Amino acid sequence: MTFIRLLTLFIALSFSNIYAADLTALLQQGQNHIATGHYHDAIHQLKQAKKIAIANSDGYNTALITALNAYIDLQQQQSEAAEKSLLSTLEITKKQNWTDLSVRIQLYLGQLNYRQGNSDEAVRYFKKVIEQSETITEKPLIISAYSHLANATQQYDSVDKINKLLTDAEVLLNALPENKMSAQLWLNLGYQAFTVYQKKADNKALKTAYRYLNKALAQAKHFKQNRLQASALNYLAQLYQQQQRTKEAIDLTEKGIYLAQQQSASDILIELESLLANLLKTEHKLPAAIDAYRRAIKHIETIRLDIPVSYENGRSSFRETLAPIYLGLADLLLQQSAKVDASSEQTLLKEAQDVIELMKQSELEDFFQSRCEIAASPIDLKKTDPHAAAIYPIPFKDRLDIIVYTSQGLKRFSSNVTAKKLAKTARIYAANLRAYNEFSSAKSQATLLYQWLIQPLDAYLKSQQIETLVYIPDGALRLFPLASVHSGEKFLIEDYAIVTSPGMSLIESKTTQYEQQQAVLLAGVSIPGDVIYNLPSSLLNGLLEGVKIEDKKTQEVRDRWLKKNQTRSLISSQKVEKTRALRELLQDPKISAQIRENLALPAVETEIKGLSTQNKMPYLLNEDFSLERFSKELVKKPYKILHIASHGFFGTTEDENFIMAHDKVLNINKLQELLAMDHFKKHPIDLIILSACQTAEGDDRSPLGISGVAIKAKVHSALGSLWPVVDEATAKLMRNFYENLKDPQLSKAQALQKAKLNLLKQKQFSNPAIWSPFILVGNWK
Repeated sequence: MTFIRLLTLFIALSFSNIYAADLTALLQQGQNHIATGHYHDAIHQLKQAKKIAIANSDGYNTALITALNAYIDLQQQQSEAAEKSLLSTLEITKKQNWTDLSVRIQLYLGQLNYRQGNSDEAVRYFKKVIEQSETITEKPLIISAYSHLANATQQYDSVDKINKLLTDAEVLLNALPENKMSAQLWLNLGYQAFTVYQKKADNKALKTAYRYLNKALAQAKHFKQNRLQASALNYLAQLYQQQQRTKEAIDLTEKGIYLAQQQSASDILIELESLLANLLKTEHKLPAAIDAYRRAIKHIETIRLDIPVSYENGRSSFRETLAPIYLGLADLLLQQSAKVDASSEQTLLKEAQDVIELMKQSELEDFFQSRCEIAASPIDLKKTDPHAAAIYPIPFKDRLDIIVYTSQGLKRFSSNVTAKKLAKTARIYAANLRAYNEFSSAKSQATLLYQWLIQPLDAYLKSQQIETLVYIPDGALRLFPLASVHSGEKFLIEDYAIVTSPGMSLIESKTTQYEQQQAVLLAGVSIPGDVIYNLPSSLLNGLLEGVKIEDKKTQEVRDRWLKKNQTRSLISSQKVEKTRALRELLQDPKISAQIRENLALPAVETEIKGLSTQNKMPYLLNEDFSLERFSKELVKKPYKILHIASHGFFGTTEDENFIMAHDKVLNINKLQELLAMDHFKKHPIDLIILSACQTAEGDDRSPLGISGVAIKAKVHSALGSLWPVVDEATAKLMRNFYENLKDPQLSKAQALQKAKLNLLKQKQFSNPAIWSPFILVGNWK
């Protein structure tokens, strides 16, 4: 539901005094594209409109178009750009006394704040609009403010207060003439009443939702607004679904689908088809439900580039909207595969595999915060490696299904464990490993995870003579290394080489044969330099929190900003101010010295120099590892391995995914830019090793950052760690790994397996917390 609301909640309002027909047409087309979520088309139309407005010195429409572009930025999660444009344009509209346009911008700013979790600031903007009711010409703006205010206050206001807001909006709306805009406004209010009922189980809100949505439906029908009718039918069908009036809900949904099809409204069809699938599943009509899910996914693919990557309060669009659709189809396909003959079983399993691959692609796009082409050529195990098996664990509410893909085809296995129990066990186990607890305290979880993930398929893997597992985990299963699960007698790494993959179609199928003399570029930072002044504020928070500050005033500045960050999220301008304030603290030599000391990696120098001697290759250490020097060194030779021994951090957002050079931050996008140079088209990097990186604790998306290095930099493989590793163990593992790579009989995965086994056999390194966190991502050959 959230997706449809985003695309319909703030449809463009009426305009006046637009003097030129072509400008009017372009503005209308742009607004229509915004309303339907086709942002790329909207940008194109608005760009043309802005040229006309500027050429005719039309300040009003220039400001309007700037505001609309900022709204598109907001929808596409470009919050800083959106806020900057909105605030500057707001100042212009106030000076010119363009009240209605000023109010529109305030509504946009309210939405921006709400989306970033700043409910108080959002409420302030919405109330400010309502307070200006007497001076506002376009009354629909006031009704929109009431609608947004009802949404923003649901978390803490009483049902009576929220219902009062809706009633006040209803009074205003009843006073307006019936037209296409009033139908949209009834729909918006109906949606808000529906969400009140969902969250508060309030019967008054339920009746209000029915009334508003039916008014929207009647007016939309009168004005022949098929798209709006489809949206109203969608929400009404969901109300009937919640009342367990399934057959009536199906009827409404099918009517909505017919109307949405007339408009080619893929965004609405995504939700209607997935709703129909759920309703048909309730009626035990599984083949029909499968077809509905298939159509929903087809519509996702149609408008993939325009789907926002996040919703209100930073919630992931993937997890809120897309993942349940992919998983819903996969669930039914896997259930059906158990009821058919062998040939049909392979067909259904192949489709389930393809659905999971699409889901993985959408999740990565969500993680990268952009809809982009990231797929590589799918790997065919029949051609590449008959001794490898890809395993897809898929947690469902009532069970764990595991698809196994080998050169012989596909096979399904199941474990009797709920998704909730599986995730809880995985999180506890990962926390134990990160804390370097004795393995005896974590062995029970390691054994349970083995029983659920590996035991059902182990005999099959042995019969296929599998040597390498390509592990494609989901959710909390990403938080721990598969190599560390335990049968009760031994670790999984003792039986199989293991590589982690975001998906079989998301990694490069090509690889490089290693030679005795390997071309390796080594770079490391044992003591950071000016990079500390460029670190993101999210990392500075933790670093400054533990710094001892003698000056009382400086300490107050530090504590004020840290406290503010804990109490609520910050909008873009506040983030800029906070970052500025925190970086000013770093100008104090005593504070910067403490930060450098806390970030020091003393063992890096030994690691880099040792590997340089071993491989007879140059290195860049500390000051020599500047971003400029590194960029130049990359293209001097056809390097096959890029080894970076410096802090690497992988979190949830783009600015939390980076590697520290000595002077600047090297983020994934910059690395992608460097490795996109023509030199690398002829001499691609095969392997990136990040020997001192770590993923955010407890965040099951952060391990995707290591996958991101491989995918965005277009290298075949990446080797990184899930948490900080013991220095001596890292040095030993790396030396062994490089030595193993020289053996032409060993793949990268097998070279890493041997290096881990070497540590495992040594008592002081036998704890899996020490040898297991390094994971190989991407191609294993």
